[in-house]
Amino acid sequence: MSSDDQDSKSGVLSNILARPAMYWGNSDNHFQSFVAFVSGYQMARGKAFPLDKGYLRELDEMIPADFHVFVTNYYGHEFPYGGFGWTNFIEENSSSGTEALQLFFELRGLCLEERTKSEPTNGGGEISPGE
Repeated sequence: MSSDDQDSKSGVLSNILARPAMYWGNSDNHFQSFVAFVSGYQMARGKAFPLDKGYLRELDEMIPADFHVFVTNYYGHEFPYGGFGWTNFIEENSSSGTEALQLFFELRGLCLEERTKSEPTNGGGEISPGE
């Protein structure tokens, strides 16, 4: 990974969390603005941008593939749970849009941590490609 990729990797999401008002103005609805941003990005992504930019890869991975399941299980339910998505659980467990945005980032971190722990490590006798 180039240093540009590392800089962008640590930048996009952490900048949004550190300065949500810079992205969406001075409101208490930062979470809904973030959800709209993610939805709009995912809708527009298609073929509009090349995949070789580090910040685009990060945006593509903003919502981990298993995030819906992780958040549902985190709050003690089995996925799918009555049409609830991760946004519903986060909003129900937050008192403001700013707090909800912070909770999203916390849960995203936990989800990525759990995914890392459950990935095979090739230390248990598995054969690596090319062996």
